[in-house]
Amino acid sequence: MILKRGDIVKEVAKWVLMVSLVLALVLGIAAGIGQAWALNEWLVLLLVVLGLVIGILSLGEEEVTGVLVASATVLIAGSANLVTLNTLIPKLGTILSAVMGDVVLIVAPMALVLAIKAVWDFVAEE
Repeated sequence: MILKRGDIVKEVAKWVLMVSLVLALVLGIAAGIGQAWALNEWLVLLLVVLGLVIGILSLGEEEVTGVLVASATVLIAGSANLVTLNTLIPKLGTILSAVMGDVVLIVAPMALVLAIKAVWDFVAEE
């Protein structure tokens, strides 16, 4: 099987996204249970940089609208007050809130890059 350059870039973007989501899950769970190392500013910066890399690598025309809609959904869900779930199951809301916060750190820069690309393409058409 011969892969084209675009196919390789898309595969790399998929793997970077998967790795960054697993990292966000691990960091969110660790932060939710009170591990101080999970709040390290370098790890937060790493999540943001991974989000930028994903946005830059996945600049295909066909998926921009879908990714932006999904990104908006994740960003809105990240603003939910999940900590109130602690009244039902202790620490559950804190963990979910931390995980969503870390996922937002990946999705926001990715959405920013894709939104700029969409606006650029729209302006360039006219």
